[in-house]
Amino acid sequence: MFFETEDFTLSPYAERSESRQEPFFLNWSQMDGILTGKSAVDLTRLQIRTRDQALQFAIEYGINPMVPDHQKRAWQAHAEALNFLQEYILSAEEYALCPPEVKAPRHILDLVVMASNYLNTSKVHQMFACSVLKVMHILFHIDFDLKLRFFDQIRSQVFTGFERVMIDKGQRKYLQDDVQSIPLVRYSRKRNKDRPSMVLKLLHKSQTVAADIYDHLGMRLVFNTKFECLLALRLLHRNHLISYTNLKPFRSRNTLIDLRAAHEVYKRYRDQLEISRRYPTQLLQKMDRELAHTSRSSEQWDNPFTATEYQAIQVTVRKMIHVNNPYLQDWTRLIHELNHIPGKEAEHLRSRLVSEIGTPEIPFYFDYEIQLQDKESYKSTIIGPASHKAYKERQRLAARKRVLGPELRRYFQSVLGPREEG
Repeated sequence: MFFETEDFTLSPYAERSESRQEPFFLNWSQMDGILTGKSAVDLTRLQIRTRDQALQFAIEYGINPMVPDHQKRAWQAHAEALNFLQEYILSAEEYALCPPEVKAPRHILDLVVMASNYLNTSKVHQMFACSVLKVMHILFHIDFDLKLRFFDQIRSQVFTGFERVMIDKGQRKYLQDDVQSIPLVRYSRKRNKDRPSMVLKLLHKSQTVAADIYDHLGMRLVFNTKFECLLALRLLHRNHLISYTNLKPFRSRNTLIDLRAAHEVYKRYRDQLEISRRYPTQLLQKMDRELAHTSRSSEQWDNPFTATEYQAIQVTVRKMIHVNNPYLQDWTRLIHELNHIPGKEAEHLRSRLVSEIGTPEIPFYFDYEIQLQDKESYKSTIIGPASHKAYKERQRLAARKRVLGPELRRYFQSVLGPREEG
């Protein structure tokens, strides 16, 4: 099924050639896509006329079908894209309408030519080929995100800092430093974002690319009261786990607490907090009740798939990560072997390797999320419109609309009848 270099005939889908050049022809849909920042996922067709154009398009994209390793990756992405469509996007009846030539093309470049449909061979082939290529495009973005190749080292360094302030006392966990100890209702860590979730996240927003996924790693801290969430933020800031210099400002979200109202309540009860001999659980609960009567609702959240009922404080932190240079060991071994080879050529090569070997560590920034909630707000994330399950379904429906496009959805309705899409 792999692309065969000795037989470079792309089935009927690649046999048309351009009969003439049109130097003053302008494709206005192309111009609109380039100049208005339209995402590739929102395109309805490609503009590929010939076999040579399909090959050049693939090479410039970064996948050369003439290279066996590239060819293998392309077929793997094709198979994974079909599985994703079948499991998350299409019903069984819809998937059955996908032409065999799209499910198992003779050559991988057939998909590119079918997605253009310059031969007017089949509109159905063109629509399905586009959908498959859109998902393949997202998979390539994920697979070639270099930072994710160091994920184990990243995860270890991110969570190590928080282990300093996470203290277990019997059956209870506390956020604690040498100044304060705040009891936690729940503490959970996201150790990684699963692959289907990454694909859905990249598909549902037009401006999102792999580098914009900020919640590969993260943690959620749940406390009894909203005021304790503010105290927790102060503790994290005091221990330099959150600071102005390592925050992504445009990613800070607060739908949990009206800060102005909270400030007024806090001023009234500050003296009582300061003189409390024990942890002021009841006082903090009283402050929360008073806050509930004076707060305005927050509508700051700009994620269209997050329910208005979802309440949380969310910050995105940038942490400097230091990973081991993966090439250092191999280069050091090669230099050692060259030491035993006489001659100027070996000496010259050894000198070049020594000068280019680089540092033992590779530093870069990595983003992760911290969410803080009170107990009542957390309960709303388990059931109802603010639950994670409901959020994922809204996200899936948005991804479906973008991947299929209006024409393929209309085709399904004409063949299978209307269906409810949320």
